[in-house]
Amino acid sequence: MKIKYHKIKSLLLFTLAIVNYHYVKAIDPKEIPLLAVGAGGIAYYTQPLFANAVYIEDRNWMVSNSGNRVYSKYFNWAPGQVNVNGYPQYLLPNQTFFVQPGQNMNYGAPLNAVIQRNKPFEGLVCLTWEGDADIRIVSAGSGFGFVSSLSGGNPSTGRIVNGKRYYRSGTNPNGYTIEIVSINSVTGLSKVRAWMPDPTDPNNKTLEPAVGQPEPIFHPTYLKVIEPFKDIRFMDWAATNASPVQDWADRRLPTHSFMEGVINRRGPTPGYFYNASWSKNITVSGILGPVVTVTDIGSQLNQTVTGYFLTPSTGGETVFARTLNSTTTISGGLIQANISNFLETNAGDKGTGVPYEYMVALGNLQNKNIWINIPHLATNDFIIKMAQLIKFGSDGVNPYTSPQANPVYPPLNPNLKVYVEYSNEIWSNTGPFCQGDWAEKEGTKMGLGTGTTAKARFNARRCAEIFDMFRDVFGSNEQLINVAAAFTGNPSYTEPYMSELTTFGQNFSPVVKPDVFAVTTYFSCRIEQWANDQGPAYYNDLSEANVNRTIDEFKRRMLSFQFGAGSFDANDIGGFGIRNRDIAKRYNLPVVAYEGGPSIYTDKLDSPGQNKENLTNLMCLMNRHSRFADIYNIHLNQARSIGLRMHSAFVDVSGWGKYGQWGHMEAIHQEISTATGTAVKMKFLFDFQDENRNINHIYDSTGTRPKFVTNEQLTLAKENQPYDIVLSITGGDGIISKKVISAIEAPGVTFDPNTLRFRGTPTQAGLYYYFVRIVDSDGDPDYRTFTLRVLPKVQNALYVWEDFGTQARDMSNANTGMVKTINGMLSVSGFRLPWEVQGGANNFMISVTSPLSYPNLSTSGVAYGVGGSASRTAYRQFRISDFDYLISAKNSNVIGQPQTQMWISAVINRDPSSSNGFILASGTQTIGYVNDEHNFRIRVLDNGLWGLEVRDSNAKVYTITTCTGPSANSMIAQNVLLLVAVKFGVSNDTLEMYVNPVCLGGIKEPTPNARFITSGQRKMEFTTISYFGNNGSGSFSGSNTLLGTNTFVGTAASRVRIDDIRIGDSYKAVTPSLDNSAPNAPANLTLSGFSFTTANISWNAASDNVGVAGYDIYDGNNLVRSSLSTVTSITLTGLIPGQTYILSVKARDCADNLSVASNTVTVNTNMDSAPPSDPGTLSVVAVEGTSATLSWLAATDNVAVSNYVIYQNGNPVVTTSGLSFLVGGLNQTSTYNFFVKAVDAAGNYSTGSSNTVTVTTKDITAPSQPTHLAGNTVPGFLFHLSWSPSTDNVGVAAYNVFLNNNSLGTTVGTTFTVLGLTQGINNQIRVRSIDVNGNNSLFSTALGVYLPIIDLVPPTLTGVLSVSAIKSKSAVLSWPMGTDNIEVIGYRVKLNTNVVATVGMRVYTLTGLSPLTNYTAAVVALDGGGNESQAISVNFTTIDNTAPSIPQGMQLVTVGGSFAKISWNASTDDVGVSGYKIWKDGGAVATTTSTNFTLKGLESLGVYTVTTSAFDASGNESGASAALIINTLDTIAPDAPQNLKVIARTSSSIKIGWDATTIMGSVSAYEVYKDSVLVEEVNSEEHISFNLTIGNVYSFYVVAKDQAGNKSQPSAVLQSMVADQIKPTLTGTLLATYVNDTTVQLSWQAATDNGPIKHYVIYSGFDTLAVVTSTSVIISSLTPTTTYNFLVKAVDLADNQSGFISIEYRPMKEKVILSGEIAVLQLSDNTLSLSWTAAVGNLKHYEVYNEKTLISTLTGTKTTVAGITANTLYKFKLVALSVDMVASDTLYKEYTATALATSGFDKNNVSLFPNPATNLLFLENTTASSVYKVYDVQGLVVISGATLERQTLIDINSLSQGMYMVVVQSGDRVQKMNFIKQ
Repeated sequence: MKIKYHKIKSLLLFTLAIVNYHYVKAIDPKEIPLLAVGAGGIAYYTQPLFANAVYIEDRNWMVSNSGNRVYSKYFNWAPGQVNVNGYPQYLLPNQTFFVQPGQNMNYGAPLNAVIQRNKPFEGLVCLTWEGDADIRIVSAGSGFGFVSSLSGGNPSTGRIVNGKRYYRSGTNPNGYTIEIVSINSVTGLSKVRAWMPDPTDPNNKTLEPAVGQPEPIFHPTYLKVIEPFKDIRFMDWAATNASPVQDWADRRLPTHSFMEGVINRRGPTPGYFYNASWSKNITVSGILGPVVTVTDIGSQLNQTVTGYFLTPSTGGETVFARTLNSTTTISGGLIQANISNFLETNAGDKGTGVPYEYMVALGNLQNKNIWINIPHLATNDFIIKMAQLIKFGSDGVNPYTSPQANPVYPPLNPNLKVYVEYSNEIWSNTGPFCQGDWAEKEGTKMGLGTGTTAKARFNARRCAEIFDMFRDVFGSNEQLINVAAAFTGNPSYTEPYMSELTTFGQNFSPVVKPDVFAVTTYFSCRIEQWANDQGPAYYNDLSEANVNRTIDEFKRRMLSFQFGAGSFDANDIGGFGIRNRDIAKRYNLPVVAYEGGPSIYTDKLDSPGQNKENLTNLMCLMNRHSRFADIYNIHLNQARSIGLRMHSAFVDVSGWGKYGQWGHMEAIHQEISTATGTAVKMKFLFDFQDENRNINHIYDSTGTRPKFVTNEQLTLAKENQPYDIVLSITGGDGIISKKVISAIEAPGVTFDPNTLRFRGTPTQAGLYYYFVRIVDSDGDPDYRTFTLRVLPKVQNALYVWEDFGTQARDMSNANTGMVKTINGMLSVSGFRLPWEVQGGANNFMISVTSPLSYPNLSTSGVAYGVGGSASRTAYRQFRISDFDYLISAKNSNVIGQPQTQMWISAVINRDPSSSNGFILASGTQTIGYVNDEHNFRIRVLDNGLWGLEVRDSNAKVYTITTCTGPSANSMIAQNVLLLVAVKFGVSNDTLEMYVNPVCLGGIKEPTPNARFITSGQRKMEFTTISYFGNNGSGSFSGSNTLLGTNTFVGTAASRVRIDDIRIGDSYKAVTPSLDNSAPNAPANLTLSGFSFTTANISWNAASDNVGVAGYDIYDGNNLVRSSLSTVTSITLTGLIPGQTYILSVKARDCADNLSVASNTVTVNTNMDSAPPSDPGTLSVVAVEGTSATLSWLAATDNVAVSNYVIYQNGNPVVTTSGLSFLVGGLNQTSTYNFFVKAVDAAGNYSTGSSNTVTVTTKDITAPSQPTHLAGNTVPGFLFHLSWSPSTDNVGVAAYNVFLNNNSLGTTVGTTFTVLGLTQGINNQIRVRSIDVNGNNSLFSTALGVYLPIIDLVPPTLTGVLSVSAIKSKSAVLSWPMGTDNIEVIGYRVKLNTNVVATVGMRVYTLTGLSPLTNYTAAVVALDGGGNESQAISVNFTTIDNTAPSIPQGMQLVTVGGSFAKISWNASTDDVGVSGYKIWKDGGAVATTTSTNFTLKGLESLGVYTVTTSAFDASGNESGASAALIINTLDTIAPDAPQNLKVIARTSSSIKIGWDATTIMGSVSAYEVYKDSVLVEEVNSEEHISFNLTIGNVYSFYVVAKDQAGNKSQPSAVLQSMVADQIKPTLTGTLLATYVNDTTVQLSWQAATDNGPIKHYVIYSGFDTLAVVTSTSVIISSLTPTTTYNFLVKAVDLADNQSGFISIEYRPMKEKVILSGEIAVLQLSDNTLSLSWTAAVGNLKHYEVYNEKTLISTLTGTKTTVAGITANTLYKFKLVALSVDMVASDTLYKEYTATALATSGFDKNNVSLFPNPATNLLFLENTTASSVYKVYDVQGLVVISGATLERQTLIDINSLSQGMYMVVVQSGDRVQKMNFIKQ
């Protein structure tokens, strides 16, 4: 449970808490703009939205190989040929790259109305690039020409470094490409730009930026197009549908060459199967030949082939074939294979959208809120980075994480909002909306259900997580608008989505919730299907007249709410409907559109082969027509009328065709501002925004909202009969403006929007519609669509008396009716008509004496209507159907109050062609008549309101014989009147039925007993419709079956719903015969008297074959009176004095057949010239702010006064026939003079006038609303209230203070002391101001003041106060629930005795704590009286889990070749910084407590990345500091020169040379040293020394030096002499010394020569083994048992060689193995015994050493060492030599000798025997207070024990043979003795 606020109550001070209930949302719904727009996708051949035309492409660079172009959006280039930013770096032979920038083309648009789509490209284009390349514009037709004069001398062809070329286009350029012909692969290519013509001067200027200015991103014409929109949605720009983007690295960077398309090859987006028909080209030999027969090409693919596409090169449709065989041929075309698993390979080739930096830039540039769509696969890291990019900006790759002074790409302006939406239409399925399938699978895996439910719940949870992540980055939700996107057409998705989003959002703190409820507002009324259904002759007609006919039908469907299949559907009003509006209201969310507009597409109707291109053309022409704005206007006003706040147009600019006319413009350059412009839809949106700018939303009323009172269904009219009705409205403030938004007007009837009056004589039957809006002076609106039905003159029609009046309503054409339902309509096989049950304020329109005015109907007998109260409008329906639909009622007025009765009636006409049946209006069914029984069924249905159980009555069925009563034969020519009386009783309700053949006078059906129909051939079900019940408090009781003869059981509060009127379905079809016989003419028309304005006439009754219905009176040919009555006399009134009338009469029957005229009579009304008298006293009855009501006494006249004329300030202003009138249109606080004149029917005015009255109008402008209510409490339940004063046009007189809606009194000031507060509730205080004229302002916003309940009993709180989640600065407390005698209203939390919070929950997070600190927390419970419970407490100690701050100010102090010293600013920590870690290249290398450090051991010329991090004593570590890049100096010396050698010599010179040396760069020079003296510095690898002496030996070495001055080590010394012929002499024996089995050391005596010996060469046979300067060498890697012949010779400095010396050697020597260790036993103070394990092998002897001194040579395994000194360390080693004198491995032993003499004992005190001993050893002279220990030669204790008195026996049986020592100790006295175990 999360509590948004809490109440603080205190009994002691009687303090009141002011409670403010508010939730700060991200956006006030009133701030939501009217219009948003979706930015159109960046696609191939799309709009020039950007200043750089290259951006406008989604297929990447395309490739032309030897002129063969590959048009594909996939990657066709070699690896590495295009860099990460999408720019080519090299070309292959015979290859060019090309791109077709946006050229504003259209797909499938009608040719007779093509917009000049390439106009934005007309003019000068500047092509620029960076790099060494040849790039050109290549065009066809009236394309682009190179402009050399502007290109700075650059040629039109050839490579240019950082090139620029200008081109100028012809008119309407077509088909141009930008082609890369050549690239220098060293420089590569970047920043290719095609700057478009500047629209201000397109022929001479481009959009190229000036030098030093930033590049423009957007085309200025595009910016102008979208400028009026406040919000912009980037769903298309982000390529949201099926987006492959998951990680941040997947997104497009702003440096990329294109703004859409694929930027990397990756796996498929999960669930994405949109490219199911994607195909791969197959190379087949001869594929371009005239005819190719394909036998087998599947083997070329190494794929599973599921089908092939055959495309003829000559044009025509591509044909798909499952298989190809020898009969498959194609002429010169292309064969492609559909590869089944290519979906998994290439479905991931989806565009990644426009960089987010550009979306933010567009928002900033135009001050627009931006709407961001998150990719459905996006990771949390991606989402956080996206939020950071919007909040802080980016460096072009990664977002900043904090505000930056100069960001590369700035963040969104903080004054702008961000709509956050997860993906797009996740409710959808596979294909381009694969995110829905993916979400469904994810939801199923999470256990969130299956199908739509799983999808909806997963989406909701991910939305909540995203909302929370964005809020964390932004710090609050004030800049964010969280979008909950509905599935507009299906609540089965929306309902679980909204429920889960609301529930799951509670898991976050603060709670996560959406801010807007987003729907679609598309509309089409299926107009394209309707046009298609009219047939080819219709949709092939593209004339203006036919476009208008199509628009007429579209308009009719819009106004009649026939949005889908032709029937009313409230869920499609405004595109989102009542259902979605109600969901939004339930969650208290404003409704906005995420997409909307015309949704008209013909691709399913105009599929290949159907040749319906003109159907598409007709739809496009309709979208372009100026009248289409009227359709759009209807739609948006309908949407506004049910609660839409923002319409989002989808999309701004886009081409049209059979896949839709989505674009509100087809091209960005279309004219918008004028009425003749071609951008009709865009202009309408801007006009709509301007018109509605000051009209409030229907939920934002500023005062009393005006409302229509008149029902949508107007009173029926009849063809050729006068019609007059005025619409009624109520409410509203000030002057109310009226407007007809749109109408289909009835011919002959005019509607005046100013007076809201319909008036005229309709001349054509049909349904007509008037969509009207009223707006009061505050801007509060109301909307209503009124339907006027004009009935035709027909014969033998079925009539229904609908309003219990006398006029019949024709139903014959009712199947096009206006019935509005919530649950859908019935079958069109029936026909329907609204049925209005009328009622006044006090009773029904039926009276007790005359319930229905039918001829010959009885008016007495049964108690008919006995009064009643409310009535309501419902609908009834005739239909022929087996389905039992229930039609919901239209409003919630109540009928059926107890003691009232409702009548329902119907008249069924007899079929005159048959004596056995009735005929219905449709003429398709009959009901038996004469002597037939008719079964009428009535049911009363419970409407199930208020959630109570639904209890329907059973059917009451009446069997009626139509010939009931006498004179059956005389009824054949009559009609049957069916009457149903529903009587609502106190304890039960009754239903009665009457049958009234006209001749019978309305008798009650004689046998009204109920029975149930289970079968029967001709039954008529008659049930009324859908009424809400009385008050909902009652329910049906009993068995719910009929009791008695004509009742059902119910209570006084029964809830009654009466269903529909039905006609059974088992009647034979007949063709009706019409009544074409007119009545006879009335005879003997007579004038019996007349006056100035009246005439009395009479005539004889006419006759008719069926019956006369009434008479029409004519003046000449003009109808002056029509009557349904059959009376034969009338007084005509309203005649004009002095006028001549020629009167006649015609008879009319029930089929509207008219007789010929009677005889005529002439009436000359008397002439009147006498004026009336002056009106009597004129008085002022009432004066208001804009009106005055006047009254006067009547004038007299010789005939009659017809009217009075009211004069205002001397001018006539109004004429009225009454004696009073309200004169309106006056100004407030203004003075007027009025007088009145009388006028008679002859136009005579009174000679004078009434008296003159002066009127001063009132002030009716209310003061402004008081604001800023505040106050404080004082003891005694008093509240001192204050507020900010109101303002008024005249003056504020006083303020009225209200407490809980009751007035407390008035005050003239702005303070008031409030008394009478109620305890225990939130008292509501409001104030309104009153001006000097009594006008009241609106109430102020209520101020809530809580008064606590007096309570002296404290709560109880027991149990454990728990503490968890202890951190360095916070901890979480939780505790059990407290109890109280009234109520625990909260808890007070204390920390170290200080109160820190008062909360409503039983958990609280302590914050602001200090690390490593002890605290005592306590909690007490609070009640409403301010009492506290005993406290429960807990002690705890905080930890330190806060890391130090990140080190700042990293800098390099000094650097060398192998070291670098760095320093930084000290970090801070809540406890203290313990030290710093030094990180080098990502690895920690050291720690330090200082803020500087010297890195050592670095490599010269190395590049190192170094960071530091701080840590504290608790191990918390900060993040890494900013990286410091260190470049070490060059301290690496070159390698020493190698291979120093004599190249040549003479008797006086020596030329030496050496190998070149390089390291870390080139060597700059060599220093040559001779006899250690520098003699020359050379740049080459040679040196010559001259003037040398024969016989002298010269030593040379060389040092290399690099450019940094580093010098190498000297080379090896080369000794040489000048030319010498004397050979060296080598004598003596070559010795071979064994080293190991594979190694030998050779040694010899030095050679002699006249100079130095250069070196010795050692050979094995003919193989050179080594060259050395010493007289010995180690030869290794010998093979044992192999005999070698080694030879050695000497070489002098003159390369003279000696003779050889040699030796034969076989390297196989035996070695003995010595193991174990040396055992030491000290025999005496100066003697040791050493022993060991015998060596294995052919032993010669052992050699024993003490350190390096040989002390013994022997063949045994034991020796004695004498002359040792006590307390001295000896280091012995033992070596065994084989007979081959090969030494074994050496054994080592260290031993410290001790003194064995007795210390503290006499030597004779303790003795041992025998020695040697075998099993037992005896110690003599021992005492009981000593202990003994036996040690072996290893110094280990093997036996120990206590000695006995006098003698101790030791069992040594377990010891091994050898020497042992016994140590006896008593206190500090010790004696040591040795013995031998035998």
